[in-house]
Amino acid sequence: MTKNVFIVLFALSASLNIWFFYQRSQTCSNVQKETSVDKQGISSSADEEHLNQQVLLDSIRKLVIEKNDLLYFDLQENMYGKDFFAERGIDNPVELVTAALLATNVGKEKHPLIRFSPKNKQFQINKIKILNHQWVICDFSDGKIWGELLLKYNIDQDKKVHFTPFEELLYPED
Repeated sequence: MTKNVFIVLFALSASLNIWFFYQRSQTCSNVQKETSVDKQGISSSADEEHLNQQVLLDSIRKLVIEKNDLLYFDLQENMYGKDFFAERGIDNPVELVTAALLATNVGKEKHPLIRFSPKNKQFQINKIKILNHQWVICDFSDGKIWGELLLKYNIDQDKKVHFTPFEELLYPED
């Protein structure tokens, strides 16, 4: 009988030791996860680092989505527009259209594509975004007032660009 008591006590002692070491290892691993000490002796939380990484990854994902949204209306990403120009043997439509639009800025008279009258000298086209194989949007100003212009364009067989103003708007002065 004393032999059975010793076996039970031994089993109980062994299981208590196993339980104690298991609890100790769990506590130590939680402490290591929660606090890490860097070279300067400042403690920082592993959870905070993980959270910061998640925030950065979310920011990167958001920027990628925004970039893709911005590129949606862009000739460089428009396969139909690229194919349209490839079939006609036009290798650099962006440069061709941009150069033709900037050439309209030259002159002392009223701008040929903008129906509004400038308050200061002449309107000049500043920014150009080619949307696809037919449409381009521009920003223009005369230094005092600003506006936007939506143009339809066509490139003929001689690779000459023809513009047709579709819609324009002028922002109110401050």
